[in-house]
Amino acid sequence: MNKSVSHKADIWIAQLGWTALRGQMPLGDGPVEFRIIAPWCPDCVDWGPEIASNLPGDGRAVFLVGEFALASEILAYAERHWPSGLPVLHGTSEKSEIARISARFRQMRAAFGDARKWGVPTVIQGHLFNGRLLVENLFDPSA
Repeated sequence: MNKSVSHKADIWIAQLGWTALRGQMPLGDGPVEFRIIAPWCPDCVDWGPEIASNLPGDGRAVFLVGEFALASEILAYAERHWPSGLPVLHGTSEKSEIARISARFRQMRAAFGDARKWGVPTVIQGHLFNGRLLVENLFDPSA
């Protein structure tokens, strides 16, 4: 992957504040996809049965990221809907206005014009390069 990948937003992957609940955090350079959910979100619940049905076959590393919920709630969602061999990451446990406004993936959503209140579910596609996430695409899979 070269530095000239077209992207609309970038952030140090460590600044996202995500930690691994199952599997490992993204390591090394290459294409990645993050599927961000909150287990209590009605659109995320509806997306659950299909969340893993269209995994990319291009070698892209794919991660489920749970936000605004306890680790146990995210793991329960993953147990029902996410393949056991794929990693699960955790953001903030707090479901509050402060947590919503402070969510680090929010700035990426803004770069793509996503003005939804909680911003979940969201799919982020991009590349990791020298510890930075270069975001090429971001969308609401429930739309």
